[in-house]
Amino acid sequence: NRELAKDIDQNVQSWVERIQRQSPGAIILPVATFADCFEEDGGAEAKRRCRILRQRLEMHEDRTRSLLTDNAVMSEQGKVRLKRPKFLFECGGDAILRVSSANFDGFGCLRKRIVDIARGKDCAGLRRPLFGELLGGEITHPLDHEIRCCIRALVDRGRKMAVWSTLEPLADESPSFQLADALNYLSMCGELLYFEGIGRLDEEKVSDADTTISPYVVLSPRWLMSVACCFLRPSLSSDIRCAKRRVGLDPNKTEACRVHWNCPLVSGDELSLLWDSTSFVKKVENQLQKGSNKSKQSSLHGFFVELFVKVGLLVDLGVEQTSDTEDESSAGTRDDNEASDTTRMFFIPSLMGDGDLQDLWSFNSSSDSMGTTTLGHSFTFVERVPTRLMEGLIVEVLRRFRPFDKRVREFIAWRSAVYLNLHTVELIAMVVDNESALCIGSSYLAPATTSLVLSVRGRQQGQRFWEEGYSTMHQSLQWVLDNDPELFVYECEKRVYCPSCLKVKAAREASFWDRRVVDRAVDDNQRVLHCPLGHRTDLRSLCGEGHIG
Repeated sequence: NRELAKDIDQNVQSWVERIQRQSPGAIILPVATFADCFEEDGGAEAKRRCRILRQRLEMHEDRTRSLLTDNAVMSEQGKVRLKRPKFLFECGGDAILRVSSANFDGFGCLRKRIVDIARGKDCAGLRRPLFGELLGGEITHPLDHEIRCCIRALVDRGRKMAVWSTLEPLADESPSFQLADALNYLSMCGELLYFEGIGRLDEEKVSDADTTISPYVVLSPRWLMSVACCFLRPSLSSDIRCAKRRVGLDPNKTEACRVHWNCPLVSGDELSLLWDSTSFVKKVENQLQKGSNKSKQSSLHGFFVELFVKVGLLVDLGVEQTSDTEDESSAGTRDDNEASDTTRMFFIPSLMGDGDLQDLWSFNSSSDSMGTTTLGHSFTFVERVPTRLMEGLIVEVLRRFRPFDKRVREFIAWRSAVYLNLHTVELIAMVVDNESALCIGSSYLAPATTSLVLSVRGRQQGQRFWEEGYSTMHQSLQWVLDNDPELFVYECEKRVYCPSCLKVKAAREASFWDRRVVDRAVDDNQRVLHCPLGHRTDLRSLCGEGHIG
């Protein structure tokens, strides 16, 4: 059960956090797959796993709600934090609905439950329907009805997207915001996808009141997912190289700079190349150009980028690289805004993989690394480290060290770790449970705890570590903790470990100081601290010239 609970926390709860981050208060219907793999015992093992999954989700949600209620400030921000997701479990019988793709079992029941919940026939055990009469209800407003008829006619003709100018004649006598309200309403009804505030209309047509109007309406959600799948794939690097070869570009021009950066990065230019190389995107671009005289081909790419950044599929690093897709014929036709968009760098969190931390890091000095010093700090959480904390740390480290930074010899980003080799020092931040050999001080930790460990090693003196990049790692972590609206509720123990113990003892048995003890010593202008084993440590090596983050 412990391994199953750990797997649920890593692979299921992380998705709950992502959903909550993008849509606070969302309704979540858990579904178990591969039901055909548990038919031998009549499904008893599948029921046991589903029961544990439900227990873990409910336990974590109850704990989070309790912490938020105790800590939330009664402000608009505090009210948003209290909007937690609603889990819909199977009413009666099994804890969670199970399906099988191999036998195609259970999908009829799943479809019926989704439709009944959406139309208010199934209240999911609540007193009121979750969606009221919005879905499946009758559309009575004339403008809403007219736009729906227009949209359905476009869908029947095979259209995947529509532009604002196509729908604007339907609202000749209505202000633009009424047309936007109608599109938002139809989007909530499931007729289309409209993302207000994503993209911009032509400047000469936009008034101050229309700045949130989006120029595009998505008619096919499945087509939009295909657009996202152009970069959400493990073969992203090889696909980019193939796309560059098709247009006569050197596929290794930026790959050579990125060879030591083992993390999913993509530039705006490369995203445009991927979309230009797909026939289904080009077809829609041609259709939109015919429907709008001033529609530019690159503006659709800008809409995609802005949308995927908004929903979290891409993370804008706020850094730029020299564009390598411009040639003499195209450089003169692009305006300044387009050029800046195509050189931006993006990080793709969902493409991060897993790796073996044992092969990457060790706290004890080996025979070929005598003279190496190691510092370690840990942040121990009850049960688990929030997924958003590690993702936020990786993004902030990328922003501070910047891709293609010449100081960085190697950069590795996994879902549970980020590693940097900066010539003179090596840095790592990793999430480990208390049973891992890399969990420093785990002998003194309670069971079922997880730690975020920050460590640095090299031949420098302890204080120089902070100047070489260790302080940047701590500042990145502190920035994430200070700026995430929900991480403040997670309680953690902060510890600083003795460098001498890390040299001569197993990492799990290393002595430590509570962070508050170190902070008080800094405030009292002390120079030296002694660990319980008597090792003498210069305080400046533990926290640089000032406090630790």
